[in-house]
Amino acid sequence: MLMVKQRYDVRSAVSCIAALSLMIASMACLTLEAQAAESALERTSLDELWERHMLAGTSFWLITSKESRSAPYESKLHNPAQSVGDASLHQQGIMIEDMQETWLWGLFSHGGWRLEGGLLGKIEMGNGVIELYGKSVWHTRPVLFHFGISPPRSARNWYDFFLLIRLKNAEAAELASKWSIPPDRLPYDYPLRGQLQYDGEKQLATVIITGKTDNRVILEEKVELCRVAPSACP
Repeated sequence: MLMVKQRYDVRSAVSCIAALSLMIASMACLTLEAQAAESALERTSLDELWERHMLAGTSFWLITSKESRSAPYESKLHNPAQSVGDASLHQQGIMIEDMQETWLWGLFSHGGWRLEGGLLGKIEMGNGVIELYGKSVWHTRPVLFHFGISPPRSARNWYDFFLLIRLKNAEAAELASKWSIPPDRLPYDYPLRGQLQYDGEKQLATVIITGKTDNRVILEEKVELCRVAPSACP
């Protein structure tokens, strides 16, 4: 009887431990899912802020827990940048960073979003200018240890490109077209640059996106401005 009772006690203890482990794992999963959903909401608000400054044509830098300011070198770098990351340092550069995301009650930290970019090219047209903007979006998962300033290998990198028409005396630019390049189309830490061409006779804009180091064409699109933005045409 004693042996049977001991076996029963051991089995009961194992069952309790297994149930407790399952409960803890479920709570951790729920916590991670909730934090993931929260991160998605955070990015939406950051995107809206970034694109608001893009349409206004203003320079803006905001890093979590620091005061907002203009791009640090905009008084010197007036020419449009071709590299998306470098564009944040130029005139009309925009950089927003929020790295407050944590997992497991703060054990893993320094996760979040970094949105950087700005004006890549502009061309004069009759009643205004055509502009190409680029935005690089990094999402870094919280990590146990963080070293250096480069994103870890687990980070994911998106790109968004915007073709704008900025009419004279208009308060904000008009979005003519937008393209997004997801992380699965690019290697890790693969910077892109953009080029803008314009045929005034045909009212045709051409956007070309290439790799900064190897010039590989990632995207090439032609946009009939009169079709997508009638206000730009006489």
